[in-house]
Amino acid sequence: MSSLLKKSLIYAVGTFGSKVLIFLLVPLYSYFVNKEGFGYYDIVNSTMNLLIPLLTFQISDSLFRWLITKNDDFNYSQKIISNGFIALCGGILVVFLASLMIYFLNPIQYQGWITIMFVVAMIYPFLQQVTRGLGKNKLFALNGITYSFIYVLANVFFLIIFKLGVEGIFLSSIVAFFLASMAIVYRIKFHKYLRFSFYDKAEITDLIKYSLPLVPNTISWWLINSANKYIILFFLGVSANGLFAMSNRFPIIMVMINQIFMLAWQEQAIVDYEKKDAKTNASVLNGLIKAQFILVVVLSLVSQWVINLILSTEYYESWKYMPILFLGAAFNSFSAYYGAFYLGAKKTKIIFTTTVFGGIVSILLSLVLVNIIGLLGVAIAIAIGYFTLFIIRRISIKKITQIDSTSKNLYVYGGCVLIAFIVTYLQNQWLTIGFLLVFLFFVVYDNKDIIQQLSNKFNKLILKKN
Repeated sequence: MSSLLKKSLIYAVGTFGSKVLIFLLVPLYSYFVNKEGFGYYDIVNSTMNLLIPLLTFQISDSLFRWLITKNDDFNYSQKIISNGFIALCGGILVVFLASLMIYFLNPIQYQGWITIMFVVAMIYPFLQQVTRGLGKNKLFALNGITYSFIYVLANVFFLIIFKLGVEGIFLSSIVAFFLASMAIVYRIKFHKYLRFSFYDKAEITDLIKYSLPLVPNTISWWLINSANKYIILFFLGVSANGLFAMSNRFPIIMVMINQIFMLAWQEQAIVDYEKKDAKTNASVLNGLIKAQFILVVVLSLVSQWVINLILSTEYYESWKYMPILFLGAAFNSFSAYYGAFYLGAKKTKIIFTTTVFGGIVSILLSLVLVNIIGLLGVAIAIAIGYFTLFIIRRISIKKITQIDSTSKNLYVYGGCVLIAFIVTYLQNQWLTIGFLLVFLFFVVYDNKDIIQQLSNKFNKLILKKN
């Protein structure tokens, strides 16, 4: 657990810092980019998130898996990184050829910038996973902050000073991806690892065999969370998609917390897979359930106040969809927790089969509910998709590893989430404040032992310094 905590703290520096910086852009977008422009950018970004895994075979995930267990062997690292990069170059070539074809057949708005953004968005995650695989977690964390800092500054520059609107967001992404990638190349001395003479068709095949099943899995995640945007675009229009995209920016707070833990947990689950420590696994899961549902309750209760405080009136209605999206983010994290065990067992095909079902559920429900309750229906469909995935993995994980799982936290804190939703949508300020105070008191009481332990450790630390 101490190793998991240490890794979590390292990742926290990069993830928390980077997500906070990017979250600060939400008010900026609401005042300098209209709903139509923001909706267009969101569709492009969603399309990119779908196509990049197809173009790269998610080879970067294979690199991390191969490097993390043998990163002290320089020649081995050279071979893996070189062959991974060769595979990546194939995907980049396809992007340029496809862009050229689109240009002659049916050009799209900002096509040049979009093409460049695709390429740098393929290279940056590759370099990030190489950094993690080489065991340079501190550099990985620092680079996350570097990327976000550049991205924020570029957005301020292009949106406020040059008033480029949505074009400024595309340019900011390109600048941030490129400079952050160059920083990694310089720090890890990437050129020393890159040797085209190490080309090995069999090695590339092995890397792809591991990562290829992850591609449908990623697409399935896309089906749950992003395909709905095309449904919104078709039935409600680009402006509605811009509103929903803004609402979806706020669960970034939960995603931020989740990524801090999941990056460390994924590594820990892979390295310690053979131990099959059921009690530790259960302890981690129950702690995760508590933390996620506490966030869902608190963030849901304050959602309307936050939107009213920081966004322009054009995006005010986005608060209505946030509580449901927060809940979806929670079930997403529970599913990812179980997914780490499949990675440790190298059973990536199971990750796909469980995820695709959740994706299908999300799409079908979106198609039904969007015509009945609009954007709220899409939010509900996303949450149910993640919930379905969670239930399936909760049942099937027993074949992979042992988890002494208890449902107490799931039911107790889940009940609190339900009450919080009712209170939030009643829109009674005093009722909201009252329930928030009662819930916080309950959280402190229910976790008094943990709070006491942390207090004791803090006091000991202070005494040592004195």
